[in-house]
Amino acid sequence: MDYGTMIGNSFTYVKEGIIDKVNTWLLLIIATLILAIPLMGYIMSVYRGTKPAPEVDGWSTLFVDGILLLIVGFIYAIPILILEFLVIGATFVTQMGSNPTAAMTGLAGAGILAVILIIVAIIIAIVAPIG
Repeated sequence: MDYGTMIGNSFTYVKEGIIDKVNTWLLLIIATLILAIPLMGYIMSVYRGTKPAPEVDGWSTLFVDGILLLIVGFIYAIPILILEFLVIGATFVTQMGSNPTAAMTGLAGAGILAVILIIVAIIIAIVAPIG
């Protein structure tokens, strides 16, 4: 096996596939974002306990259910967003002063808030599928 040729061919493939065809990749990214909503709708039908596994049909229903799941996800994310703003705000405020002791105390408080944020995010990740 000629590893040098294989590595050269892989670089050429990536260059031709990604760098030379930027428009194609942008369209694929947009399609992935748009098609993620019907995928979330399919996940909703799985959450409902459909047996056997549901067929992928009824795209309008899948799209509406995907939007509903997205809205529910945003609602469950509100406590996480609030804690994130508190952590960012605490970090920003501590850097405004000139007292290094106060800055270190503020950063310790921001670290504690960050730990609380992680714990709350894990709890919400466990509870959110029930919603």
